[in-house]
Amino acid sequence: MTLNALAAMILVSALFSPQSYEGEYQPIIDESARRDPFTLLPVSVCQQAVMDEEAIILSWQLGGIIGKASDRRVWLRMPDGSWIAAAPQSALPLVYWQLERIQARAAIFSIKESASQLCKSRHWVELKLENPS
Repeated sequence: MTLNALAAMILVSALFSPQSYEGEYQPIIDESARRDPFTLLPVSVCQQAVMDEEAIILSWQLGGIIGKASDRRVWLRMPDGSWIAAAPQSALPLVYWQLERIQARAAIFSIKESASQLCKSRHWVELKLENPS
């Protein structure tokens, strides 16, 4: 008998031999360690840069929308008071997010396709115009 055949027989006998144990049944996986597959992974597991940029977008204020439905632009106010004019897919100070579309009273940002596999984050962020007081 070869060494490989002997190792295979030992492995098979170990896998299929009845095992006796004392006490109650102990599950292989601790129930508290199971994760709900429908919830997002914790931030510590997620790509931090994507989450940081999402926070940046949420700090912006949509100041105005100009143009026709087919050619709209938005004015975005930064936390420091400066303004950025942007159009869909235009260059923004973001790496992972883009301005996807502009609606009548909202700007919709989405995670770029290249970054969508990096992080289980929201897939879009919406900034709305505030109602004038």
